[in-house]
Amino acid sequence: RFGDRLFYRDWWNANRLDEYWRLWNIPVHRWLVRHVYFVTLDFGLSKRIAMVIVFLVSAVLHELLVSVPCHVLHLYAFGAMMSQIPLIFLTNILYEYIPRHSRIGNWIFWISFCIVGQPMCLMLYFRDSITLPAEPTTSSIFNSSNYSAVYEPTSLNSTITSNILFDNPTSSPAEVSFKNTSTFLSDEF
Repeated sequence: RFGDRLFYRDWWNANRLDEYWRLWNIPVHRWLVRHVYFVTLDFGLSKRIAMVIVFLVSAVLHELLVSVPCHVLHLYAFGAMMSQIPLIFLTNILYEYIPRHSRIGNWIFWISFCIVGQPMCLMLYFRDSITLPAEPTTSSIFNSSNYSAVYEPTSLNSTITSNILFDNPTSSPAEVSFKNTSTFLSDEF
């Protein structure tokens, strides 16, 4: 048996966003509390400032985890994480002034986080990852010759056509049309 079996609790029932962050990803929450939150409190900072610093560290880590694999840095994940702070204060205020049985904080969580927030961030990162230039520029943060595939859109008509340039010198550029996915999936790359 492992001591870390409790990864999450019932986060889907959270009435406040701070409650959600305590219930979701418990090992990471405990690590951030132990190594960031308590350390900032030891420096004499207030609890609110310590919470903002915890979200700042978490936002930087979320941005790195998404932007490095996508080879883009546009701070969508960072901004989404930092926008949780005002929503935490809003849901806490609503929880105090609206009867406890009200689920308005849970609605705010589901709409802002699960319905709008994450899908929008995924679409933005996907859009940016497929519109990378064919040759990385020197101003690119991820200027590397280790790309396994670089996408360069060639047309924006009813079908999305992209040239995929592979690092393997024996491979030639392949034109892929996403109009007929069965042909795309049957090709071996």
